[in-house]
Amino acid sequence: MIKLRLLFVGLFVLGSTYFLVKESISTPRILVLQSYGSDYSWTHDVDVGIKRIFEKDRSVAVRWHYMDTKNHPEKHYLEKIGIVSKRVIDQFKPSVIIAVDDDAQEYVTKYYNNDPKIKVVFAGVNGTREQYGFDKASNITGILERLPVEGIIDSLQLLAGTTNSIKIVHVSDESTTVKLDDKFLHAYKGWKNVAMLPSQLVSTFDDWKVAIKKACEDADYIVISNCRKIYDVKGSEKKVPPKEIMAWTMANASKPIIGMNGFVFEDGAHLAIATSPYEQGEIAAQFALDIIKTGIIPSHTQTKQFIVGIDEESIAPGGEFFRLPKTYVAYALYSGKFRKKEKQ
Repeated sequence: MIKLRLLFVGLFVLGSTYFLVKESISTPRILVLQSYGSDYSWTHDVDVGIKRIFEKDRSVAVRWHYMDTKNHPEKHYLEKIGIVSKRVIDQFKPSVIIAVDDDAQEYVTKYYNNDPKIKVVFAGVNGTREQYGFDKASNITGILERLPVEGIIDSLQLLAGTTNSIKIVHVSDESTTVKLDDKFLHAYKGWKNVAMLPSQLVSTFDDWKVAIKKACEDADYIVISNCRKIYDVKGSEKKVPPKEIMAWTMANASKPIIGMNGFVFEDGAHLAIATSPYEQGEIAAQFALDIIKTGIIPSHTQTKQFIVGIDEESIAPGGEFFRLPKTYVAYALYSGKFRKKEKQ
């Protein structure tokens, strides 16, 4: 009797193991390859968008891998993390890779162009498809990240209250992403009555201070896309905290500052008209699911949504953004990007 029981137990364990292994092998796998670390606010919000889609569909196995290149921009690290990421892909064997931001494309996914075993969905790409050879790859699609210029133009016209020429200067760091964004800004043809003056892209805090002061002399408004790669002195690897940079900027700039990324607002700017990280994540995740379910590669797309971050004090009577309509405030409140005035 005991032997018979043991036999039944053994058969049950073997059967359960077989079905679990079979299910694990047959379950489609998606690898989310993030260029930056999970502590980066943009990356966090893109992940929120991705999870919104996957929470509605539990039919896939999802794994995250963070390259953390924002904290480690050194060339030797980038090359090493590219190799490590490829090993992760080889081990996990995903059906689809969701690759976010340009470093993931440069150091990993461009090597999978036309790979018959893996499909790639990119997101948060400031560069071009041609830059990574994606225009010639039949297995790759995604969503390009583009600065919300139309939203910035509309806001500038409301703020200025005029149809006369409005002069702006882009002041930011010298990171690869910023340079790609800057190229896009100057190539954009629909600026209407907004004049884009020569940009000030710098690498040190002292140069930043000079650039801000010069921009205040030349322009009506200053736009900032990023200041997270500003170093204390030239040649140093020590970066100045972005909140410190924005605190100095807000205290010393005589012209209004508009952020073009949500984290510029989070670091201290009073207003941001920014690309939506949630849209980037949602579109990429939906593309990945569609590919798994239909086998069809959707056509690539680009930014259509933007978010608003606004400071309560800046829209009070006499504030630099008091002309903005209440709709901006309502949207900022809805999306959790409204900063209330601190009580004295």
